[in-house]
Amino acid sequence: MTKFFLSIFLFLSFLGYSQENLPLIPIPKQIEVTNEYFELDKNTVIFSSEINSFEAIFLKENIKMKTGLDIQITSSYPKGKSIQMSIQIPDTIGFDKEKYQVSISKNSVRFSSFSSQGIFYGIQTFYNLFLIKNLIM
Repeated sequence: MTKFFLSIFLFLSFLGYSQENLPLIPIPKQIEVTNEYFELDKNTVIFSSEINSFEAIFLKENIKMKTGLDIQITSSYPKGKSIQMSIQIPDTIGFDKEKYQVSISKNSVRFSSFSSQGIFYGIQTFYNLFLIKNLIM
């Protein structure tokens, strides 16, 4: 019974956060909240052009530690549910290497950035969202 009340308290506390006050690290400059959600399952894959990239392995290991799911990393474009990492280096100099975008839909989570550092920061934001969701459920 205590766990039930604690869950409700945490959920109500979470509702009190505005978009700007979500407890995320690093703090995003902009957040757009939608009704879309992504549910990890055993068929989810991590898509990365570099199959042995630190970021892909880091994400895989953190998902396994938190959920027990041992999802695969692939360099072939996935057909089903996936977590995708995309680095696109701009044609200009002096770009922000820490800038990243995380997009979440029913079938995919997409991390895009100008560098692997930005992808890593996007993974941190995703992991924070994952932890918040599990606290309130």
